[in-house]
Amino acid sequence: HVLRVVPRGTHDWRKFVAPAELRDMMRAAGAEPVDCRGLVLDPLRNRCHLVDCDFGLLRNAGVQANYIMAARKHG
Repeated sequence: HVLRVVPRGTHDWRKFVAPAELRDMMRAAGAEPVDCRGLVLDPLRNRCHLVDCDFGLLRNAGVQANYIMAARKHG
């Protein structure tokens, strides 16, 4: 809520699915995760950028809250 991008109460952190949990769910469903990218907000330009999981100086900075993941289904 620091940047006031979304209204207070929009997120419920108890429902957040961490990237490792999503990878496990994908594997349990017979798919192999192939890529994970974080979404980082640039508030000065009002844009989001895709970043690698090990972005910059902070490990996993891009996937702390906003990320996308792709998987390939086996068979």
